[in-house]
Amino acid sequence: MTEFKREFFKTDPVMKKLWQLIMQNHKVAKHTEKVLFKNRHVKDFCEEARHFVELPGENPLYIHYDVATWWKDPAGVKLRIESIGVYDDFLEYQKERARITEGSTLN
Repeated sequence: MTEFKREFFKTDPVMKKLWQLIMQNHKVAKHTEKVLFKNRHVKDFCEEARHFVELPGENPLYIHYDVATWWKDPAGVKLRIESIGVYDDFLEYQKERARITEGSTLN
């Protein structure tokens, strides 16, 4: 797995396209919106999460991305992708998903 930080993927022509694709398709969960709204009075309150995605195709791409979200008046939720990880193969991707979600109550 190779991980790319924000400074790189915002400027690299290929990784920038992947970042834009993620930004276009990311949906903030309703429970995240509720938590952020409830804590909007707390300065710099944010929620961070790692999302795992399989991009289908002839040669599927297995990635994760780390996102931070804040409440931003008046627009609502603001998000920022902090890093993108690209896995070498499906097995590596699945092992990391299992490791990260081990013990999690969310499915």
